[in-house]
Amino acid sequence: MGKIGTNKVILILGTRRVGKTYLINRVSERVTGKKLLLNAEDFDVQEVLKKRTVANYQRLINDTALLIIDEAQAIPEIGSILKLIIDSHPNLTIIATRSSSLDLVNTTGEPLTGRQYSYNLYPIAQLELGTNPIRIQADLEERLILGSYPEIFQLKNRKEKEFYLRELIMSYLLKDILFDLGNLSGINIGVYLFVFCTTAIVLVRYKIAPQWVVLGTLLLGAFLTIWPSIF
Repeated sequence: MGKIGTNKVILILGTRRVGKTYLINRVSERVTGKKLLLNAEDFDVQEVLKKRTVANYQRLINDTALLIIDEAQAIPEIGSILKLIIDSHPNLTIIATRSSSLDLVNTTGEPLTGRQYSYNLYPIAQLELGTNPIRIQADLEERLILGSYPEIFQLKNRKEKEFYLRELIMSYLLKDILFDLGNLSGINIGVYLFVFCTTAIVLVRYKIAPQWVVLGTLLLGAFLTIWPSIF
């Protein structure tokens, strides 16, 4: 909340269903002044923001004090768009959420240099659940297997939780991975697919839970993110 009111772009990064939209809605409720909330996955929103002129953004924003763009990664060249908006509206603060992506640096990083604050939102941490050692030990196995997405704690039994995670993986996480493949070079795609196939073979051979294929791929994605900066 301390950054609200500054002429900056606040980036909230995190996987889908981790609570980004819930967080920005709560922040919006506590902020006074005129606010504008946009869902970047709405095609109408994409069309409006695509026209990159000061006059266009002035008509959209007018005297808005806080602009919130949810799932900003859905808009091509969003970094340059945010730069023009924030530079041409000195009394505006922007909050933009994005699902984790391999193309973060290219889409938002460089254009917003010196204009942004970045925060990562993770699933629920152990300290947020309490420090009772007996409870921690009792829940340890389930948490290691199922993780700690917020919605997991709203479900009643193990079967519902496993179903939720399968749907999450197939509906969102794999979709983001396939989207990111389009942003990789040829050699990186080859490495990516090699590790994915190797992980799948291990899955079949040792009958490991399917979600570990996704985990292996996500870990490789993190590796590919920092690989270019090593050389």
